Amino acid sequence: MLYRLQPPATLTWCDMPRSILEPEALQHADLDRLPWQPTESRQFSNDLLQIALRYGVAASTSIVLDAVRAADLGRADEIRLAHQASNDAHAKLRASQGDLMEHLLPGSTAAGEEIDRRVRESTDRAIEEALQDHAEDLKAPVLPELAELWTRLGGVLPVADR
Repeated sequence: MLYRLQPPATLTWCDMPRSILEPEALQHADLDRLPWQPTESRQFSNDLLQIALRYGVAASTSIVLDAVRAADLGRADEIRLAHQASNDAHAKLRASQGDLMEHLLPGSTAAGEEIDRRVRESTDRAIEEALQDHAEDLKAPVLPELAELWTRLGGVLPVADR
């Protein structure tokens, strides 16, 4: 899957293999003529633009990016949201059946709290790893030809990339 970023903040996608972005294929491809569709699950963001400026490919009116490169974007937030939803569900369950469970299985409250602690630690590690992966992606330099294309097309570079 590919993403296409166009100034000022348009994001579309195309279900094409990333191999189309290889140099040999690019010699014969007009990437802007691919069947681009509006995105549903991802929105244009400065973080996505920063990744595209480092790993994308120039097209005549856009920057095209292999969607795999965007996989780490928002991963830390997704983990946080999933963990919070899980915590909320467990809190409701404990509120409605915690006393009964403790009565039927003495020690279940303490065991549940221990499991919650270990899940929280694991979640914190996963969030930190996601943040480190994204920071690592941003260590690569901006490709000057992509920055020039973006500004020539009327786009504004993210503050960190100016």
